Amino acid sequence: MSPWCADTFDAHKSNSVSQSLYGHSEDSGIVRHEAFAHAAAMLLSALAGLAAGCAVDADSAEGLFVPALAAMLVFVFIVIEPRDLYRAFSNVRFTAAELAANFLLAPALAAGLGLLFFPSDADMRIGLLMLLAMPCTDWFLVFTASAKGEVALSAAILPLNLVLQVVLIPIYVLTLVGSSADFDIPSMLWNSAPMLVIPAAIAISLRLAAHRLDKVGSVVGWMSASSGLLQLASLCLAIVAMFAYASGDLLDNLDTFAVLLAPLLIFFVTAYFASEIAARAAGLGYDECTSLIFTAMARNPPLALAIVVSVFPDRPLILITLAIAPLVELPILSAVSGLRLRFRSQASLRPLP
Repeated sequence: MSPWCADTFDAHKSNSVSQSLYGHSEDSGIVRHEAFAHAAAMLLSALAGLAAGCAVDADSAEGLFVPALAAMLVFVFIVIEPRDLYRAFSNVRFTAAELAANFLLAPALAAGLGLLFFPSDADMRIGLLMLLAMPCTDWFLVFTASAKGEVALSAAILPLNLVLQVVLIPIYVLTLVGSSADFDIPSMLWNSAPMLVIPAAIAISLRLAAHRLDKVGSVVGWMSASSGLLQLASLCLAIVAMFAYASGDLLDNLDTFAVLLAPLLIFFVTAYFASEIAARAAGLGYDECTSLIFTAMARNPPLALAIVVSVFPDRPLILITLAIAPLVELPILSAVSGLRLRFRSQASLRPLP
């Protein structure tokens, strides 16, 4: 554990987003094993998708993937309180560190790793860039909560991250990969925007209607109380659909897994330590540092895959790159969650000076 983490450790109280997402306070012992259980559920979903793709014609799985992902985002947005948004965005130091990590460091590192490992393969560089330059908007909240990070900060930054990555990814691809990318920016933006707008509109409409209609209020209350399970279920369904759709190309290119392992590990290690350095420079507490680490490490293969399916339908190597990534990312995030929780416990036991 870095010495500064113990010195600046500050055990923040449970926040409303954390309790709504996961159904219990941060002080519950249940949360210790959630990161591992959720990662296992996601990996089992990936294996189930591969098996389904091998057993039946999985072309129709594409039509299930986007609705499942949109449903998951509704369950994320439904529990975000205005006061949590204000509190999160008022933390300028965290927001600045998060934006620098995700929209300056990540794309630069992705471009460098692409040139280092795949200098003559444009599709692999595009796939790696679209994977690593797009911060996660879903499952990283599970790991953040399990490690007792500041979930309100992480959840409140989601809308900004979604908008920025959809707007910036075509610029990244064209600037850092070049003309070999060969895609239409307006088409990409048009196809990607509904992934943010529709779930946000549904969540906002439900919250507004809940104040006027008792039955809607009961439904929204149930959704908020069960959001963690609903979010995990819809995410696992999206993962099943993602792997079922990509199963044929994935199984035909298993060697790609070995090729991607080194650049992905370099990215995750760099993101972890860069986040610690940035958190120290910004004067963030331990729990805020944990939130920064997960938002900097976790990537967004589901959303990236949704974009690739619509923008690069005839370039399977890009899709394979994104489909393989969760098999590496989820175990790493699970391990980091346990590590941060252990470090946090050690820090809390240190006597005050």
